Amino acid sequence: MHSTLTEHARCLYGDEYRPTPECGPEHREHYFVEELTFADADTILAMLHELCPTASACIARPG
Repeated sequence: MHSTLTEHARCLYGDEYRPTPECGPEHREHYFVEELTFADADTILAMLHELCPTASACIARPG
């Protein structure tokens, strides 16, 4: 299993900025969707910032 939502997304969809990691378990998108559904906002924003920093820079973070 993956320890973070970002790692799970990277394994399923790849990443422009880092190579897709080698991963043993079979990946199914519905497991990621379930994990994403129950993730808090900070976890989702962290994933977006890691995977697509230029797009997530436009998202205003509460101060």
